[in-house]
Amino acid sequence: MIRYSFYLVHWLKSASRLIGKSYGIEETIRQCRLEIQDYVDLDVMPSTDYFLQAANYYRKKRNYENETSICELYIELINEFSEHHKPLDEKCSAKLQLISNQFNARLYKIMYKQLKYCRLN
Repeated sequence: MIRYSFYLVHWLKSASRLIGKSYGIEETIRQCRLEIQDYVDLDVMPSTDYFLQAANYYRKKRNYENETSICELYIELINEFSEHHKPLDEKCSAKLQLISNQFNARLYKIMYKQLKYCRLN
């Protein structure tokens, strides 16, 4: 139980850094790298906030390759985290599955847009 509360505190800290701030893409990518470094050093789940912000930025710019790479990176981190921390309790597993589904949905939308674009050309 202590370990899960540590994850919750880390997520809250990450979310509080983001509240009220609108970063440029360079700063957002830097924050993503810091989240990954925290994951490696502290063995905590990276927060989704910066990864979603970066993916949203790339989607607005219609840079689907970078949006795809951000989503795939985060899905890989989630899968690695869940494999490393088995067995997780049901609530934590459901939360990770929900986050993974959110990023997978983004990837399906990107693939659909690319197929639609290819058909038009």
